[in-house]
Amino acid sequence: MIGSPNPPSLFRFVRNVFLAACFGLALAAAGDEEAHNNKVLAACATHLDQAQTKHWLVVDLAQQIERALSYQPETDPTQFRRLEATVQDTNDRLEQARRLYKRIYNHEVENHAESLSQLLDVITAADENNEVTAIAVLTGLGQRSAGREFQALPVPDSDLRGTWDAKYIGGNFKPKRILFGSNAKAGDKRVSPLDFDFNKGLLDGSVPMTSPSQVKLPDSMATQTDPVYGWMKSTRTGYSYQAGIYDHQKTFVPAWFLAENEHDDDVWMRLQDDKFPKRGEWGQLNIWNRRVQEYLTGYAEAQGRALHNDPFLVCYDYTSNPQPYGAQSPGLPQYSGYNDSAVTAFRDRLQRKYKTINNLNRMWSSNYTSFESIHPPADPFVGAIEKATPLSYEFNGFRFESNTRLWKSIYDSYRRTDAFKPIVANAGRYMSGWPVEALDAYGLQRAGAADWIDMHMNNYSPNLPEQIYLYSLCRLTKKVPVQFEYVWTFPRTGPVDESNEADFRRTCEASVWRNLTWGKKALVFTDFYNDTPGYRNALLDREVDYSILRPSACVIPTTKRKALRFNEILMQTEVSTPDTIVLQPTTSIMNSPPLHPGQSFSYHTGLTMHGVHDFLFPKNIPFLYVPEEAVLEERYDLSRHKVIILPGAAYLSPVLSEKLLIWIKNGGTLICCGVPGVWNPYGQNDMSLVTRIFGNSEIQDLSGGKWKWDWKLLENKPEVQVFTEGKKTIGAVATYWGGKMLIATEDFRPAALQKLFYGELDHALGQKLFQCAANAFEVVLRDDGYGHRFLFVLNPSTRDIRKDEFTLPGNYSQCIDLGIGSGVPMSVTIGRGQTKFNLHLQPGEGTVIALKNN
Repeated sequence: MIGSPNPPSLFRFVRNVFLAACFGLALAAAGDEEAHNNKVLAACATHLDQAQTKHWLVVDLAQQIERALSYQPETDPTQFRRLEATVQDTNDRLEQARRLYKRIYNHEVENHAESLSQLLDVITAADENNEVTAIAVLTGLGQRSAGREFQALPVPDSDLRGTWDAKYIGGNFKPKRILFGSNAKAGDKRVSPLDFDFNKGLLDGSVPMTSPSQVKLPDSMATQTDPVYGWMKSTRTGYSYQAGIYDHQKTFVPAWFLAENEHDDDVWMRLQDDKFPKRGEWGQLNIWNRRVQEYLTGYAEAQGRALHNDPFLVCYDYTSNPQPYGAQSPGLPQYSGYNDSAVTAFRDRLQRKYKTINNLNRMWSSNYTSFESIHPPADPFVGAIEKATPLSYEFNGFRFESNTRLWKSIYDSYRRTDAFKPIVANAGRYMSGWPVEALDAYGLQRAGAADWIDMHMNNYSPNLPEQIYLYSLCRLTKKVPVQFEYVWTFPRTGPVDESNEADFRRTCEASVWRNLTWGKKALVFTDFYNDTPGYRNALLDREVDYSILRPSACVIPTTKRKALRFNEILMQTEVSTPDTIVLQPTTSIMNSPPLHPGQSFSYHTGLTMHGVHDFLFPKNIPFLYVPEEAVLEERYDLSRHKVIILPGAAYLSPVLSEKLLIWIKNGGTLICCGVPGVWNPYGQNDMSLVTRIFGNSEIQDLSGGKWKWDWKLLENKPEVQVFTEGKKTIGAVATYWGGKMLIATEDFRPAALQKLFYGELDHALGQKLFQCAANAFEVVLRDDGYGHRFLFVLNPSTRDIRKDEFTLPGNYSQCIDLGIGSGVPMSVTIGRGQTKFNLHLQPGEGTVIALKNN
């Protein structure tokens, strides 16, 4: 029959159809199985993250038990040893689960997702049991020594969850509790186990500005209908907004402003060589141009108008990386201030200050015919001078003041449309920044250009000194110190193996502890998604495409629990006023040798690091920083201190020299790294402070502008002791009435000068507020001003358990270790007007000791 298949063909046809159907069913089944496995694996990722964070909360409880037992040596530790073994077993299982997850994720094994899920169920159950046991054991220990009111878990797990609410911001925009944030995107469920209070919102770097007074929010954001808002509500989290006004060497420029001003040279930053570093949507603007100023203030005002009713918005961060300089290659101009409008503003400032050109000429020893005949000095990166001149000093001051004035106007613009949300600024740097930026950290704070003050310590060598510096300035200006680009893997004070997550975990614990101790009220963990080389600070695991949390990041809830445990103490106390301060030599910083930001930090970085911090901090000698302006403006009384350290103060105001002279005469000890007051602020010869105390001297800078001093003392005074290496004077000490002055021509690292430094320091300070025998710990004393004192103690090592003995003057009948539950009494020895106790801490662990004198 035509058209009919023969029997064999029919058989093959039926067989092929049947096989194809079977194959399709098999493919479908395989596809279903793969989809199921992927779904299970995704659930396992969340489960694994939750298990890891829970585990480190339990480990922290176990560490508290171990330390509590050290205060009760008669107690049988058997229960704890069993707990310790089960916690270690759970830790091993977690490592097994992580390895299995990675093998499944990388397709090294198939069909194991269900096995992983079952393993995680076992781990979760084990840690729940471990937690119950740990709480029971710790409760027994605590109640035995502290009484029935002892609580093993004063901050329960429920308190760790995101808790953003505008009610947490109090008067003067001061938070009522420590806030933990991240730069993870709001709505990313991977961030949930870390319990951040706020994350990054829907706006990325800038919000479009459609006109001089209007910004355009995404419709779903303006109406708060975006799913992210539902997520933030359910997780009780907020978001911060990075506004894009200053970011590195660029500022966001909207299309309408660019269209109107792209070809106006005065709108864009012009350098001395007539180059314009960058125009365009992210360009470098000339802050002295009136239209630029109007745009920036209008942008801030429009942001406030658009966002002020958003209850999830925590704050405005308008200068995340302010670096307003040319950013050209070394050897090329860097300084701003050469636009026509800038030159006009500079001349106007001079006229306001000096009134007449005759007054200026008299002060400057110059012969200008008019203010219009004055031109800015050469950019110091191409026309370096050996010392400052009146012109260079005033030009630097003009640049600093101009930035401060602009920042304050931006702040005021936010306030016109939003009176309640904090405004954050990364307010320049002293130790890890450069004068070329023309950012005056103290001046910006004093002017009220922000409420929360940030400085990006990151992996810079001045990380620790700058934490103390930021706290010092905020203490003076009553601002809130924060860390909004928080690289939590620094500072690395102990060994860190890049492949060892345990090292990073302990570094994180210690790093957060330091930030809390030095006053930070908000921390924003940065680089959530990127494991930046050199930083290694991603919170997600790079080995599995950032699909799960890395092990070390899972300790963050543990650090948050400690922050909340000590929240009241941190909010109600300040670092005890020390006998020693470091006087910031602001005039010398403005006039210091130019160093390219791409090659080095400020000239003062080394002086402050190696001449001050490295001598004081490791030996637990308390100190704070005070800017010289605070003293000159009668805002700060030096008489409360026994020791002042003055690093790199080649330029000194005669008024400040006189104040220091009187202070020394009344019994103070002044320690100088570098010869102080060689010149006055104008670069005119001075040496009055040195000659009044050490006698007639000759001084020469052997380096042609880099302050390598050849100092010759021309009088042989009995009250002066000189230290030499060969024929070169390296230092001297002199008695002056009731006080002393020490000078090292560079620093105090030579052995003889080091001995002098510590000997005179001990003599000047007398009895210390506390002593840590071997200085195995970092110790900071805080008090509330009403006689309540607290020692914040940290083991900075990443690997070693450390022990040390503390000695305090006075009879403290109770020393309470508040890091163990709600606090347990320590074993103390009292005698001869002193109190002694011993303490040991695990690597990266910190605790607070309450000192009670009943």
